[in-house]
Amino acid sequence: MVKALARRKRAYSFEPTNYSEALEFCGHISGTSFVPAHFKNKPDEILAAIQYGSELGLGPLASLNGMAVIQGKVTMYASTMRALVEGSGLMEKCAVTYTDQPTPCATVVVRRVGREEASFSFGYQDAKNAKLNGRDMYQKYPQRMYTQTCCLVCLQPKKWMTEVR
Repeated sequence: MVKALARRKRAYSFEPTNYSEALEFCGHISGTSFVPAHFKNKPDEILAAIQYGSELGLGPLASLNGMAVIQGKVTMYASTMRALVEGSGLMEKCAVTYTDQPTPCATVVVRRVGREEASFSFGYQDAKNAKLNGRDMYQKYPQRMYTQTCCLVCLQPKKWMTEVR
């Protein structure tokens, strides 16, 4: 379930309490298999990701596994963003659909507490305009990429995340 990433009380969690502990922690985990490839052996980037995630209420490892740097910009994976929004209690509904006929298109229908339903779509032409449709991941996993991109569009930080923290 997506909500598993959202803020929860943990029975035990090691979280550094100062800069020295954080740097040491990042150095120790940077070479482990728990660290995603794009953070492997990069303790400074691990520290930045952990700090960014901490500001959103994520623990250290959830931060590393829920964020990436794409073309020089830090972003959350759609599943992480959705989990934070769902965990905040601000979202009453989130329905995702996908079709590949006649061209790939994902639609997300969301409803925030106290607001009207809103529908967002992300299709082939959107991907083409953003120069995404030719990328390897869009070719190999079109359903996943179109639905995740659509979720990112409808759950953009400027629309939700300022109220989630």
